[in-house]
Amino acid sequence: RADLLPPAGAERVDDRLGQEQLKRIFREKLAEFSKDLSGMERSLFDQRLIADEPLTLQAIGDQYGVSRERARQVEASLITRMREYMRSQIHDFDLVAKPED
Repeated sequence: RADLLPPAGAERVDDRLGQEQLKRIFREKLAEFSKDLSGMERSLFDQRLIADEPLTLQAIGDQYGVSRERARQVEASLITRMREYMRSQIHDFDLVAKPED
């Protein structure tokens, strides 16, 4: 019966559940990753990378008495380490973390 079919373009329940489970796993793994951070790396992670209203690199640099460029370098290193950690912890991370076009 056609009236039992979901409307065209409707999100499937299993797709929605899969997305929610993936978000939960990402949050858990990010929390585990952040446990080993300290100092400026922790500030960059908390106040810039996962913040709803991220601070500028200049603001974080000012907090630690370093240049905006140095804060950017530390952030780039942190992002690389975070990606490597996520790849090692989440099977098929590269498949789910591809940027949208």
